[in-house]
Amino acid sequence: MSNRTVKILHLIAWTVPFLIVPVFHAAGAPSPSPLGISLTYVDVINILNGLVCWAMRIGVLLAVIFWVFGGIQIMAGSTLSIGKGEKKNSISAGKSTLTQVLIGLVVILLVSAILHLVANTVGSSYSIIPLVC
Repeated sequence: MSNRTVKILHLIAWTVPFLIVPVFHAAGAPSPSPLGISLTYVDVINILNGLVCWAMRIGVLLAVIFWVFGGIQIMAGSTLSIGKGEKKNSISAGKSTLTQVLIGLVVILLVSAILHLVANTVGSSYSIIPLVC
């Protein structure tokens, strides 16, 4: 089989279950599950809420660590008695690190806001601030 045919078959194999399960679920038939667990959309959103909550905690923790690292890069570059070119490289690397941390925090907050919107639309409860997972 050609590479393109294999890709199409993979797409069908991964897409069809996501299309069939909601149709059977909406028709009142029990949803096929290997464990015998019937999940609703609210259950799936609640599971995603928990995963995103913990991912946000880890992301914010990493952002704080890299924020401190970027600050140390800037401070070390401004106080080192090395050539001007190396000072500029260290300071610009620190500024780049801080910029990337801010972009990462914005992405984390946007993901949380989008999930909040979807969760409230489906009928689940979700807090934007991940205090309790």
